[in-house]
Amino acid sequence: MCAAADAAPPTRPTFGSASSSLAGFRTARDGFDQLGLAFFVAISDMILCSTHDLALPQVQAGAAEARAIFERLGAKPWLERLDLLLAPATGTPAPSRTSTVDAQARSSPVA
Repeated sequence: MCAAADAAPPTRPTFGSASSSLAGFRTARDGFDQLGLAFFVAISDMILCSTHDLALPQVQAGAAEARAIFERLGAKPWLERLDLLLAPATGTPAPSRTSTVDAQARSSPVA
């Protein structure tokens, strides 16, 4: 049996006060948005979800925004990563960690 399967889930790191951290993420996210960098807006929202309490309204809004952007961009591997990240908060089983899209992108045509 794999020891990693029995390991406790990782704890979320802390970065000072929640309010100042949330404000910093919002500033970065807004900067990406002003530059028209939707993918980086979604990544910022996803990092926000990985470093803050998923029950916070700002974090839930970030998760919803990230999902909408990844869906619009057709970024299936990133949607799968977001689902893995949010699985503990939603109480749903985490999807498989092996993405068929990831596996295809990593396969090499060179023998």
